[in-house]
Amino acid sequence: MATFKNDEIGEADLLEYVENESDFAFEVRVVKELSKHGLLEHGGTYIDPHTQKPRQFDIRMRIPREYSVVRFAVECKNIKRSYPMIATCLPRTQDEALTTVIWSLDKERRTFHGTPRDSFSMKASTQTAHCISFGESMGGIYRTGQPVGKTITQVGRNKEGRLVWGDDDLYTKWAQALSSADDLVHECADDGSSSRHGFCFSSVFPVLVVPEGTLWSCEFDSSGNRASGPKCVDRLQLYVGKECWVRSDGIGGQEKYTLTHLEVVTLVGFDALMKDVLRSPTLIQHARAAELEKTLGPGFGYH
Repeated sequence: MATFKNDEIGEADLLEYVENESDFAFEVRVVKELSKHGLLEHGGTYIDPHTQKPRQFDIRMRIPREYSVVRFAVECKNIKRSYPMIATCLPRTQDEALTTVIWSLDKERRTFHGTPRDSFSMKASTQTAHCISFGESMGGIYRTGQPVGKTITQVGRNKEGRLVWGDDDLYTKWAQALSSADDLVHECADDGSSSRHGFCFSSVFPVLVVPEGTLWSCEFDSSGNRASGPKCVDRLQLYVGKECWVRSDGIGGQEKYTLTHLEVVTLVGFDALMKDVLRSPTLIQHARAAELEKTLGPGFGYH
């Protein structure tokens, strides 16, 4: 624990903290930029689905489309260029290049005509929510062979000029992003009920936002040899492979949803993430939605 001087802290000291050290001013800047993309909640609490304890989040963003909803659990960390973060990266494997989507159905309003023929419809016809994982060949946004972070840490020099590093502060923030995203996964089971079509495709992304000039990557090949870098970037992904669970029926059934990556971005990098998400057929699902409209009819509660 840090030791403190006995000098009284006054207005000038607190102003210095607010203007130079606090995450809040940076967080407000992030809110302003993200509000251009979707519907925001800035600050709030939720019940951690695992510990059942209340936790805080920085920002949540929701982008609703005709047949889909994309959610983002966003945490902000105002790190300095004197103590930037660096990710060590390896080529992404095929098993890591997955994007998961939740398909939810309101069976009071919609159900399948007759007997579903394809495996997706057969499983979906017995559940109110179903998780689907897509690789790059099916339109997933992550590519095999591209660099993906395996570790992240902050690096700087102390007053004696020696290198120092650590990840405690970063870990706290990105763990909060994952926990908030886990909670958002639970919400996705009800998206079909709130959609005017009676079904919906939902996805969730945990995001850590840092200032420009503080995000670095160093790429290694699969043998552990440095391939490039370190270089300053605006966007990278840390592979996390976090398993979450979404309610799949009304009697306690659950399906596994995997948060494969933590997106680590500057505000410039967040714009690039938005472009990937909004042009992805995997996340927007217009084509599959059109096919489902042909096979879905009124549900048992429809009048």
